[in-house]
Amino acid sequence: MYDPYQIILKPVVTEKSSGLRADSVYVFKVLKDATKDQIKNAVQKAFGVDAVSINTTKLQAGKKLM
Repeated sequence: MYDPYQIILKPVVTEKSSGLRADSVYVFKVLKDATKDQIKNAVQKAFGVDAVSINTTKLQAGKKLM
């Protein structure tokens, strides 16, 4: 089992993700093999919030997040 801070690697700070904050949507880079349940539990433990839903996506090779 992973520590929440091992699953959540870093926040994604882009123009699009900054605009999503108005809707209480936050974007994080997480471990590649983390499941949605693990991500949800990590967010809840790390930030003390109730995560309503978790959406995930994989980037194509060559695309990098800051």
